[in-house]
Amino acid sequence: PSVKPLPATSAAVGIDVGLDHLLTLSTGEKIANPRHERRDRTRLAQAQRQLARKARGDGANRAKARRKAAEVYARITDRRRDHLHKLT
Repeated sequence: PSVKPLPATSAAVGIDVGLDHLLTLSTGEKIANPRHERRDRTRLAQAQRQLARKARGDGANRAKARRKAAEVYARITDRRRDHLHKLT
């Protein structure tokens, strides 16, 4: 199945990035911020605290804690990218 291009249009929409809404369009439509990120932020804070308690060095427990924090970071990044991709 080949992808067919959409027909050209002269319509334009202005976008305003805000704090209380993710986007406000010039058409009046408001797109809310995804609320799932708040839970991810608490998980990230907890993972970072656990990492900060580990002694610096070559320890396996520190490596596990660092990996856990990195996984939470990656999850936040992936969910944000996915939401913006679906939105656009």
